[in-house]
Amino acid sequence: MWHDEFDGTALDAGKWVRETGGGGWGNAELEFYTDRTENARIAGGNLIIDARRETFGNRDYTSARLKTRGLGAWRYGRMEARIQIPRGQGLWPAFWMLGDNCATVGWPACGEIDVMENIGKEPRRVHGTVHGPGYSGAQGVTSTYELSAGAFADTFHVFAVEWDPGAIRWYVDDTLYKTVTPHDLPGPWVYDHPFFIILNVAVGGYWPGNPDTTTVLPQTMRVDYVRVYRKIGGGGGVAGPAKVPPQDAVDVWTTHGLENVLHDALPPIHAPTTIRLAAARGETESAQIVVRVRGACLDSVHIESSGLVSNRGRRLGTDAVRADWVGYVRLTRNSDSTPVGELVRRAPDDFPDPLLDAASLTVCAGWVEPALVRVTIARETPPGVYHGTLTLRAGAMLLRTVQLTVEVYPVTLPRIPSLRVTNWFSSRAIAQQHRVEEWSDSHWKLLQAYADDMRAHGQTMFQTDLELIRVTREPNGSYMFDYSLFDRWVRLFLSRGFSDIELMHVGRRTTPWAWTNPFEPAPRPATSSATGDTTEVPLETFLGNLQRHLVARGWVKHALLHVADEPIAENVESWRALSRRVHAAAPRLRRIEAIQAPDMDGDLEIWVVEESYLDRRYDGYRARQLAGGIELWLYTSWLPQGAYPNRLIDYPLLKTRVLPWVVMRYDASGFLHWGLNQWPSDLDPNKGLFAPGDDFIVYPGRDGPRSSLRWEAFRDGVEDQALFTLWRRRDPAAALRALREVVPSMTTYARDPAVLFAVRQRALTALTSK
Repeated sequence: MWHDEFDGTALDAGKWVRETGGGGWGNAELEFYTDRTENARIAGGNLIIDARRETFGNRDYTSARLKTRGLGAWRYGRMEARIQIPRGQGLWPAFWMLGDNCATVGWPACGEIDVMENIGKEPRRVHGTVHGPGYSGAQGVTSTYELSAGAFADTFHVFAVEWDPGAIRWYVDDTLYKTVTPHDLPGPWVYDHPFFIILNVAVGGYWPGNPDTTTVLPQTMRVDYVRVYRKIGGGGGVAGPAKVPPQDAVDVWTTHGLENVLHDALPPIHAPTTIRLAAARGETESAQIVVRVRGACLDSVHIESSGLVSNRGRRLGTDAVRADWVGYVRLTRNSDSTPVGELVRRAPDDFPDPLLDAASLTVCAGWVEPALVRVTIARETPPGVYHGTLTLRAGAMLLRTVQLTVEVYPVTLPRIPSLRVTNWFSSRAIAQQHRVEEWSDSHWKLLQAYADDMRAHGQTMFQTDLELIRVTREPNGSYMFDYSLFDRWVRLFLSRGFSDIELMHVGRRTTPWAWTNPFEPAPRPATSSATGDTTEVPLETFLGNLQRHLVARGWVKHALLHVADEPIAENVESWRALSRRVHAAAPRLRRIEAIQAPDMDGDLEIWVVEESYLDRRYDGYRARQLAGGIELWLYTSWLPQGAYPNRLIDYPLLKTRVLPWVVMRYDASGFLHWGLNQWPSDLDPNKGLFAPGDDFIVYPGRDGPRSSLRWEAFRDGVEDQALFTLWRRRDPAAALRALREVVPSMTTYARDPAVLFAVRQRALTALTSK
């Protein structure tokens, strides 16, 4: 309906009147409002209002007060402005409105709507108020919005009211914090006629008090834009300034990174349209932009980033911000041991998961397309508030601009997190899906890309198959070991920042396979140098030579060895017997195993317990951990399901992110999952062995892996764990209390992501305070 983006070189006299004077304005204010550019001007795409300490008009301070009276007044709609307020004792910035009949009926009969007021002694708080007959001045009907950390002067915020017949609602950054109706007022409702807009910065007065020795002047209020949106006929929303032709053809809104945005989603009633993130240095934070087309198909829909620049002019790297479209996978069945209340929705349906390689898409009527926005903060990034925009276009045609604000805290996450993580992966599947020859140069290049992606998502260990070691049996009965492939593999992953070599299983269940079968050594082939026939190398010979090689390379301290996968109560004794043979042959190799058995004392160093077993038998496992000698981990696979956290496609993303929180909550130190990329040949998640998404969490991309919403949620959880580790070192009691708010127990973790986000923010704030 009306807007001023302040993109010109001078204040638009067709929209704003400069009000002048210095009589205290009924509030004992100290400033004189001038019409000089020293106090109000356009610069850098912003309206600048400067409050200055100088003598002018018998006053000791100057400032500016701008109004639209006589040029623009509106009844109902959404009035919003993006403002960075000044700071300091005695400053009183405001964005407000007065009824346009004030000249005839007087104040407060004309009505006043204060969209935003702040007084300098309350840096985290803004006020929204109405004044009318019987409730004016100090008796105005008011409410406040308070930041959990930082000050409003630190960065821009969007302040708005949505005004309907019989209701006014106040928002900060699209968060509703107050609604007033006629029933809430001690006097008459005087808000059914046009109001004009006022922007000003007052100095001193009854309410804020006067400046003191702490007040630094000049102080500046920056206004990025002021917009008035009209009501959409008959609906509950508002429409923006009609400056872009397709504005009424698309809905665009933002949401957090943990929402499973379904293809038939509708914009929330008060859908946010900006992104604000808080980040430590050395982490990646995410949110989503959602596009829903209501008209004809739009081609080449893409997102452009302006980059991020701080209030001090520091610019983050060009690769700090990226936006990737989210794809959907069709599920014909749900995870089969999960009630509907724990699912995103019932199958058959389309579920969001992969991030797409395509930079642009065609989006047609009725379809919803989310994009995941990721902001990566380097460890050397100076703390501060950074601003940028994400521009949504269809070809060259502008659809929307989304404001992006990132607050970088003076907290740095460690390069190697304390949480140890492994996701087993298949190098052969990488070669097959990318259609390259196994162990070719192209394959090694892809392996490096997958290694880098795993490290970026918190993985610290790398699966190392023993088949990489080639064994030859000589005519005299001795064995020759070829470690060339093994060594190249290990060097690659260690060079990419991994800390642990995860040597895979030397044992298996006896055949024909059954879950309760006893364990035996797996055949370890050796090729006869004389005949080419295949024979076997004894377990002790193989492990003894492997240990000697690891010692010679200086790698033995990094090496962990699996004995045989998932022993249970029915076959644990055979597993323990095999483990003792392994330890006798290679005593310097620590043993690690995924287990579902209660007692492995003396035969296992790292107990990786299935999540539900850890829940049921926690006291026993914890007692062994406290007694010393073992390290406690947890693992998930297609089980457990139900109320337990897991990383399945049809689960809310919160269930994936909270997995590292569960590790923290139960004093474990590592997490294991078997399926990074155990892809079905056609990538159909319905053809996996168990539950959809159990066998993979990344997809094959053009030159490496494509991420998924689940993989990004898991990375965020690993970073949460690193943040909490820092907090626990500083204030263990407070950190533990906060952790238990998110995860009271394995199955009663908070289902609302807002709880996790709020606790995470408290961690950042606590680590920032001195």
